[in-house]
Formats: sequence, C-alpha cells, structure tokens
Amino acid sequence: MCLGVIFMPVTTYCQLPLLSDDTGTQGKGLFQFELSNGLDYNSEHRCNEKTTEIAPVFTYGLHDKVDVVLCTPYLFTEVHEDTLTTAAHGFS
Repeated sequence: MCLGVIFMPVTTYCQLPLLSDDTGTQGKGLFQFELSNGLDYNSEHRCNEKTTEIAPVFTYGLHDKVDVVLCTPYLFTEVHEDTLTTAAHGFS
C-alpha cells in the first residue's frame, strides 16, 4: 500500500467513459447532446505546437433501434517556430 502511494503519478489524465458508456440507442423521438474536447502540446527543439479540438455530438432516435448521429469536430492549431507563429483553425 505504501509503495503504491509513492509511485502514484503527480498528474492524471481523463478520457471519455468508454467502458461505462451506454451502448444502447436513444429510443424513438429522444435525443442526446455530448461535448468533448482534446488538448495536445508538443515541444521540440525551437518548435512548440499546441492543438485544441472541440467536438459536439448530437444523437437523435429515429426508431427504437436506429439513431442518427451528427458530429462536427472543430480544430485549433498554433505552431511557434523560432520567431514565426502560424495559427490555423477550422472543421476537421
């Protein structure tokens, strides 16, 4: 027990609940809205890259066993290389 506390990481990261997520359908006439995001930072010699993604997901039940899913991820990217900064964003 004591060794487990010593080797615990200082920072922790979370992911979407893939194991506990309900895999059933919404049901006729019901809907669900989810919003997820992702952050990434990469730093190499004289080059830093930062990426952020926002992904809203809308699910609507057409039938008890049929869902329609609409997902539109949006990506922000920023690269700092020496004195040059390049930024881009848009749907990915």
